[in-house]
Amino acid sequence: MKKPSFGVWAVLITAIVLIGLCVAAVCLSGQFVKTESGTVVFRIAEPQQIELHALETPVPSPEPIELPEGAVDVLLAETDVVLTLATEDEARSVLTAYLQTCMDERASKTERPVRARFDAVIHIVSASGTRPLDTPDGAMRLLGEDPTRIPVVVETEERQVSVGAVETTAAEDKAIEKGNALYTQIGRGEETLSVTPRIYRAGVLESTGTPAELLLFEARTTIVRKGAYTVKDPAQAEPDKKEGPHGKSAGDLKLALPIRSAVSSWFGMRGGKLHRGIDISARAGTKIASPGEGIVVFAAERGEYGVVVEIDHGNGFVSRLTHCADLQVELNQRVFQGDTVAALAENTEGSGKPHLHYELLIDGVPYNPYFYLF
Repeated sequence: MKKPSFGVWAVLITAIVLIGLCVAAVCLSGQFVKTESGTVVFRIAEPQQIELHALETPVPSPEPIELPEGAVDVLLAETDVVLTLATEDEARSVLTAYLQTCMDERASKTERPVRARFDAVIHIVSASGTRPLDTPDGAMRLLGEDPTRIPVVVETEERQVSVGAVETTAAEDKAIEKGNALYTQIGRGEETLSVTPRIYRAGVLESTGTPAELLLFEARTTIVRKGAYTVKDPAQAEPDKKEGPHGKSAGDLKLALPIRSAVSSWFGMRGGKLHRGIDISARAGTKIASPGEGIVVFAAERGEYGVVVEIDHGNGFVSRLTHCADLQVELNQRVFQGDTVAALAENTEGSGKPHLHYELLIDGVPYNPYFYLF
């Protein structure tokens, strides 16, 4: 009998090894289990699922941006770089300008900014090179485009002025020529100021406070005295020395004629118009005396009256002396009855004699001086 060759033996051994490996694999993936009937069976375990995880490729850190020496970062909350500027002074300047800009944006005809502040903790540190350099204009543009980048709180006051209606009272006055009126008090309506506080954050209105009311001016009534003085035939009337109503009592005030001479025309209706004083004829250059004690409140030229001297006697009584020349007094000077205040001027109208026109004003209204002379 011929013996098997080496090649045959090698094939057989290899087959036996492979069969053994398969049996071992089956045994490792399962187990022998005894059933209720006593039979032993081999149960293959269910295959396990294998999870595959992709490996993350690490992202290399970016290269720092080259910045000039002294460059700084403006940080919020110590980590968030919002601006990068060339120097610390430039950064502070930009932040200050931005605060002012936020206030200016809230200013209007009725709203006034009061104060502004950053609503965040801001740090200025050496630049890290994580963002490019900003110019001041560029930084301002970034902050303006996104107000939440560095939030600013602005407090304002809205101011509204309200004016009430003006009340007017009128009464007839027989001392004033009919058709004329004297305003003894100019009124005005009550003025109040309403101030409403407001708070804006990052350009958005956050809250509105309770308005506060402030009285600026109290109401004042306009008082009008309407003229009621007239005569039956004004065009033909001639003034009489006792014409016109009496004014209020002069108390201890005693008045005298400024010139001791003839009265050429009395107070009253003349040629259809009210002659508001008395005319005293005299030679030009005649001394004019103060009718009573008082303070000079006017001493200058006034229209067709020429040079005028007015003396305030107190309690609303004022003597008005017109057609004067060669003034002897000055404003705010105290004079006494009989003191020379001026001289009688020439008659510049070219007709008639020179004359002094003397008016007595009581609370701004001309009255007949005759009733107060002694």
